[in-house]
Amino acid sequence: DAEFHQRMSQNGCRTLLIPTAISYYYVRSDFGAFWCHAVDNGLWAFLPTLYTGRLVVSLKHCVPLIFWGSLAASCFLSLIFNPLILGALFMGGVYLSASIYYSALVAFRHKNIRFLLTMPVVFGALHLGYAIGSWNAVFKILRHHLIGEQRC
Repeated sequence: DAEFHQRMSQNGCRTLLIPTAISYYYVRSDFGAFWCHAVDNGLWAFLPTLYTGRLVVSLKHCVPLIFWGSLAASCFLSLIFNPLILGALFMGGVYLSASIYYSALVAFRHKNIRFLLTMPVVFGALHLGYAIGSWNAVFKILRHHLIGEQRC
């Protein structure tokens, strides 16, 4: 979708809004399906690069990839250079604080305190799953360019 819309914009095309159109969205029925969907979204945000030769997503799509990659790298490298654990703790603390803040907003909006406990897990799963899918795509793209492997 992103690649198609990018080509449309580059060629001066516009999207037609039809106010009477009806669309149905079915949420994932369980946590496993939600997780798999998040991973797939991350994968397919970046995998079109393999076919088009250019990045078709905006910077906001790169945030989970960069954040979780930086957090993992900081944790791993802190085994060699201990002070790096402070960076990992800081990044994790900022993320957790933002997650709790936005979970509180959801809980307040829906007048249900349970969201304060469940939403940080949902946000974490969504962002981590998207990052894992994104990294998977990055590795597939690199593998293709380094070894000339067939696409997908």
